[in-house]
Amino acid sequence: MSASVEHLATALHACLGVALLLPWNSFITAVDYFAARYPNAHIDRLFGVCYTYSTLVTLLVNVTCGLEKYAAGRRIAAGFSMFLVAVVLVPVIGAAAKQPTSGSLVAVLACVILTGVGDGLAQGALFGSVAGFHPRHSQAIIWGMSFSGLFVSVLRIATKAASPGDDPAALEQSATMYFAISALWVFLCLLARPLAASSLRLYEKLAKVQQAGVVSEMELTHSTSLSSTASSSSFEESRTRRPSTSDKARLLGDGSLASEAHSNPVADTEGGDVDAAALARLPSPPSSSPPPLPVTRAPRRAVFGFVSHRAFLVGMCYAVSLAIFPGFLAENVASKSLGDWYPILLITTFNAGDVVGKALPAVPCLLPTRTRTYMMLSWSRLIFFPLYYLIGRASSENTPPSVVAATFVLTFLLGMTSGHLGAALMMTYAPLVTIGLARNGWSSFESSALEVAGMIMALSLVCGLAVGTSAAYLWLL
Repeated sequence: MSASVEHLATALHACLGVALLLPWNSFITAVDYFAARYPNAHIDRLFGVCYTYSTLVTLLVNVTCGLEKYAAGRRIAAGFSMFLVAVVLVPVIGAAAKQPTSGSLVAVLACVILTGVGDGLAQGALFGSVAGFHPRHSQAIIWGMSFSGLFVSVLRIATKAASPGDDPAALEQSATMYFAISALWVFLCLLARPLAASSLRLYEKLAKVQQAGVVSEMELTHSTSLSSTASSSSFEESRTRRPSTSDKARLLGDGSLASEAHSNPVADTEGGDVDAAALARLPSPPSSSPPPLPVTRAPRRAVFGFVSHRAFLVGMCYAVSLAIFPGFLAENVASKSLGDWYPILLITTFNAGDVVGKALPAVPCLLPTRTRTYMMLSWSRLIFFPLYYLIGRASSENTPPSVVAATFVLTFLLGMTSGHLGAALMMTYAPLVTIGLARNGWSSFESSALEVAGMIMALSLVCGLAVGTSAAYLWLL
């Protein structure tokens, strides 16, 4: 039964991971719709800046103001509610403003900012709520977040194909279906969140009960073995023991020996008397040392020290990815044969590579444990910048098919390396915190420390996103 409960908890957390990034992916994947409404706004770059900086500010408030004292479930529910409102408002804004204006653009950007605030509230709480359990639950959230991009890309392709044509009415109809399905998924995940948390707690209780039953059975077997051994030893000792003074007095009936035995309360078990005065002169046992000062929680600075290297590397990983995706892929490459399908297909390719990359850490040999390995992988990804620069120089309305094919291959590799490195870093920080707490005697505060570490990792990730989205404007120079 515990296995089925665990599978349910893993599946539900994967669904929550999908919903965690589904609104953001919904905005950037509808690049054809927003680019047609606001052609001169560099819309994907604007979305990236609004989203990442609002998420960053929210996470900073989380860390500095200690919002982890509030229940993680409430913060997750608040974040998902913001997601729902933001996704529902987009088609409403489109229907209310048939002719796009600066006011409608500001309203759309406000929805993106609301999505970022919700992500800042929900992401750290969601990772922190599962950090104390088996890493597979964290991996389920990460996998769900990566699958979210692919799910949204396929959804956008399907809705765009269902309403063919480049006229505004067809775009509006496909966008309405697209955002309605996204809102439905977020709503269902909002309802399923309590079930995910309760299934995780139920699995923990079942695992403890099962473990306690195994331990009790082992203790019972061990105690039975000890009892039989003790009985055998007692019988052998009674046969070979030399009679003591008390035994002689009892057996011989000698009153003087009996009185001597009773007058000396400290008698050797082998029959000899021990001097009571000598025992009195023995040193008394040392007094216990004063108890240490109570510690109420692990210091945040110490928790940051445990994960500082992984936090820097996860930020660097996403800074490289967001400096190229989606802004460069949406505006700096072109194909006459693919038209406005080209950026959608490139974003889908990136998301497919991201899904593959996030699945790789499930193979033990592809989950690094040494920080030096992560450093080498992170710095090696800088090679994507000169490669994409060459792609951009070769792109035009008449881009050769070989350049188009190279762009798809390079985009898949960008997504795969981003997914693999990001997932591995997010999966391996929790053991570092546990080891650090044990060395400092803070193991009793593991739950709160893991949640703080989760927020630090999420904060570093979003810092990387903010740096990447800001650096994306450099491609326009």
